[in-house]
Amino acid sequence: MKAVLPEDANPPDISVLSRIGPLLHLDVPKPLLEYKKLIAEVICDKEREVQTVFGEPEEEGGFANEVLAGPQNYHIELSHQGSSFTFHLDTAKFGDVYFDTKLAAERNRLVDSFGPGQAVADVFSGVGALGVAAAKRGSIVFANEQKENVYGLLIENRRNNKVNRLTFANPSLYLVLVGM
Repeated sequence: MKAVLPEDANPPDISVLSRIGPLLHLDVPKPLLEYKKLIAEVICDKEREVQTVFGEPEEEGGFANEVLAGPQNYHIELSHQGSSFTFHLDTAKFGDVYFDTKLAAERNRLVDSFGPGQAVADVFSGVGALGVAAAKRGSIVFANEQKENVYGLLIENRRNNKVNRLTFANPSLYLVLVGM
């Protein structure tokens, strides 16, 4: 990447960027904003697992994320740790879904510590990766998501993963009881 950027530029470390399967969120430092699409193209070209690179949109009122490089994959299905997750990144910001494939080991560690029938509170649940995994193992999960567009993904992912006996609280409270 240094070959295409100015000599004094400090490119972002790809290993620390957020990922959802083949999607990567590029947080470009202000001094490199004019090069964000070039950086995204290089990432897509050099990182074989990355298909689409997203960034923050320049204008309010449009999509929640801007595609900087790769196909316009705003709606994706991702199979992760034995579960299926849906993401609608045209309406939910990348950072709001609280999901990163790099956190798989940490999620597993947490879920392994929960026992069947144990109550688990998943606060700021995002799309429900932790809650779905815990409910599939028999825990009673109280999942909460305050962002309405992400709350819809939480409900959709609970349904897609056939986590049974779901009790809905008042949707305006963004509270879901998963896996009872």
